[in-house]
Amino acid sequence: VFCQFLGLVQVPSVLPRDIEALDLSGNQLQSILASPLGLYTALRHLDLSSNEISFVQPGVFEALSHLEHLNLAHNRLALSTGTFWGTPALERLDLHSNVLMDIEDGAFEAMPHLTHLNLSRNSLTCISDFSLQQLRVLDLSCNSIEAFQMAPESQAVYQLTWLDLRENKLLHFPDLAALPRLIYLNVSSNLISLPAGPPQGGEALLNLDLSYNEIELVPEGFLGHLTSLRFLNLSRNCLKAFEARSAGSLPCLVLLDISHNALKTLELGTSALGSLRTLLLQHNALQDLPPHTFAGLASLQRLNLQGNRVIPCGGPGGPGPSGCVDFSGISSLRSLNLVDNELETLWAGAFLHTPLTELDLSSNPGLDVATGALVGLEASLEVLALQGNGLEVLQVDLPYFSCLKQLNLAENRLSRLPAWTQAVSLEVLDLRNNSFSLLPSSAMGGLETSLRRLYLQGNPLSC
Repeated sequence: VFCQFLGLVQVPSVLPRDIEALDLSGNQLQSILASPLGLYTALRHLDLSSNEISFVQPGVFEALSHLEHLNLAHNRLALSTGTFWGTPALERLDLHSNVLMDIEDGAFEAMPHLTHLNLSRNSLTCISDFSLQQLRVLDLSCNSIEAFQMAPESQAVYQLTWLDLRENKLLHFPDLAALPRLIYLNVSSNLISLPAGPPQGGEALLNLDLSYNEIELVPEGFLGHLTSLRFLNLSRNCLKAFEARSAGSLPCLVLLDISHNALKTLELGTSALGSLRTLLLQHNALQDLPPHTFAGLASLQRLNLQGNRVIPCGGPGGPGPSGCVDFSGISSLRSLNLVDNELETLWAGAFLHTPLTELDLSSNPGLDVATGALVGLEASLEVLALQGNGLEVLQVDLPYFSCLKQLNLAENRLSRLPAWTQAVSLEVLDLRNNSFSLLPSSAMGGLETSLRRLYLQGNPLSC
């Protein structure tokens, strides 16, 4: 039965007694009393969210022995020990966005089957005696929690698999020793610095979010313990160095985000990170990296280096300045972002034997793209961006790039293009803010069947 947004100030007493679901959200209820709510003994789903409830009569739910889902979010509730008496079947309880400042001992003990509990967006400061062994999902985000500790029961076996502690005031990484089934942990936006030794527990973790903290160092011993980890987010911290050198380090990791730090050094072992597919390093201070920094990442598909000072070397045995990084011969790599790296020259063969499908070299003013710089990409490249480089001449044989679908040449000083005389795959061509006065049809003939979008704003066209 749907009774939401009706301006109700009390639970109606005229509904069918055998209803199993009742939605009273968005009304003006202030108190929940045993009568008339107790009339609806068959209820399984009850939604009381977005009201003005500040009082729940102790034992009010005792008549609702079949209740499985209860939503009390967006009210003005504080909890007492007897609030949830008589709810033996309750599985999901949502209390987010209330005024909870603490939780009395035993407040949830009347719910032996509770598996999902949402306490986010309250004013809780400490979880010091967590004892809900049957709970699987716990959301404590957006509180003021300074410490999270388990109840001191050495034989307890906790079922928790999902724990959200983001946007709190944690100073230390939580002790996970009593949570052997935990696979998801979010502790982003806290005040955490990591311990020198390995964490307590965490062997089953698959997803760990440590972003937006105050982490200056990640001890390799800390990561070496997390052998099941697949997704690790360390973005928006204070890291100056990162290393994963040990053979077999983080063997299951698929995504690593270390963007928006202050990284100057990056050391990756040739036998580490064997499953890594995505490496996000944008907006750091990386420069003068070892030449083969990324060559040992056997599964790497996507690499974002935007906003660093990483310089590609030339092809094998070719030229390249001191401190350049070799991007040739990385057979798994498909997407590379080198936007805003102060690149001066892109040497011939820079990506030879690296079958990229996406390459972004934008925002490198003054970039000189040498003849043959993109050689080897003719049969693989689908997206190429050279925006904002001040290019006057394009020394790339674009008509030979048979798979190219998107080409961004905006914000340069180009006045002519190579002739596309044979049919190609190009669908999007961005020529905005260049120096084109004419685009001869003879040069564009090969684009007639494929081109869907052509951008020409900001050119001195004479039509």
